[in-house]
Amino acid sequence: MILEGRCWKLGDEVPIDGALLELKYVHQRLTDPYELAKYVLKAIRPEFSELCRPGDIIVAGQRFGHGNAHVQAFRGLRGLGVGVVAEWMARGAYRGCVIAGVPFLPKCPGISDWCSEGDQLKVDFDTGRVENLTRNTVKNYQPIPAQLREIVAKGGSSKYWAEMLQQSWKL
Repeated sequence: MILEGRCWKLGDEVPIDGALLELKYVHQRLTDPYELAKYVLKAIRPEFSELCRPGDIIVAGQRFGHGNAHVQAFRGLRGLGVGVVAEWMARGAYRGCVIAGVPFLPKCPGISDWCSEGDQLKVDFDTGRVENLTRNTVKNYQPIPAQLREIVAKGGSSKYWAEMLQQSWKL
């Protein structure tokens, strides 16, 4: 799982509801990742869904994704094809990324000061290696456990478990 793209910097304390995704889309029970992608970060970065490209990286500060663990925000991130690298990620956001299949590194101290908005980043989510191609620098962080990386790589928990069930039926 390697992504290469533009750095989109967010600060500290980015909640799920009201920042990652407005609560009205949760209440509308939207589930399609590509439909949800249109509304990701709309409240705080209205241009985000129109300007970001698959492979782009969200770099977040402390307490990224705190609050109610609505998975729709993370499905929207999956629909955009972006990854997340955070100084520290809330438990609900960690789970949401796994469930939705969003590549992420949840504990990356100093990452916010190390890169700037618009820098070109390359992130290997399997090894934890983060390259700032703009500055020609590298940092290494701890990736999530291998079994969780496998779930993310398969597109999230629904796809992972569907594949596991299908394999067990063949036995």
